[in-house]
Amino acid sequence: MLKTVLLSLVLSAGAGPGSAAAQKTPVTLDQLAGGWLSKEYLAALKETRDPMAAIARVPDACSLSIFKPDDDAFRGHYTRGFVYNFHEGGDSPVLLELKPAGGDSFVLVFGTRQPGKSPGDPGKLVPTVSDERVRIVSRTGAAVREIEWSRRVLGENQKTEWRKSEFVKIDKPGGRIVNELVLAGKYKDPRGASFVFTDEKAVWPGRTFNYAVQRDFVEGWPSGDCRTFDVLDDKNRNIKGANGFPERMGYLREGSALYIYNLDYPEDTGEIVCGKDPVYVLSQDR
Repeated sequence: MLKTVLLSLVLSAGAGPGSAAAQKTPVTLDQLAGGWLSKEYLAALKETRDPMAAIARVPDACSLSIFKPDDDAFRGHYTRGFVYNFHEGGDSPVLLELKPAGGDSFVLVFGTRQPGKSPGDPGKLVPTVSDERVRIVSRTGAAVREIEWSRRVLGENQKTEWRKSEFVKIDKPGGRIVNELVLAGKYKDPRGASFVFTDEKAVWPGRTFNYAVQRDFVEGWPSGDCRTFDVLDDKNRNIKGANGFPERMGYLREGSALYIYNLDYPEDTGEIVCGKDPVYVLSQDR
């Protein structure tokens, strides 16, 4: 799947807004439903293999979700939600319709919630044409692979500005794509022992566990070049470490070498740092 995502970054021009298929085929909200990652973020992550450096290059939302919530009074309708820095999101308005706006562009029609007249009455949704637009950048058959989302945002000096962001459709959880681009591979230690990272599991000598590379650096980020991943069970739940907190480990890349560390939490600084010496020194097994 990742190959499909990365290939779309390279070949998007071949099925873009000028293609006959894109102009003749209508687009529905069902085709946009699911998860999307910022094209800019994916490109930066592929280049740097550093999630902290990659997120610093993205001035706008790093991900987009179009989904039907289970706990909403209007659960039969899609909502759209942006996430910034993998930490916080904005509002999640109800989507009612994609209104054609010429070529491969569509204006989003939101549902403005009108309160009910009595307790227990969920009210109704009033169609409201928004100033947000989506343009289909590439597709494979009926499957939309890449989009450009335009909207007004509050920019610098509290001035409203237009912002355009491109997103790539993902077919598995975004965290697994980040794992794959950052750590996935086969490694060996100096004695020849095998260490494998897939997009979800770490298979080490005597131990197998799920893991998740840290993506949120708004709170609790590591100092210096140290990066971290969470150690998880087979249901992707945190495992309690010896200190009583969720188990995490640090890593550091230097060329083809990968250093794995235990983490230190100096009480006088509040920082998270990689330990003085690595517990494993690994080289990529090509």
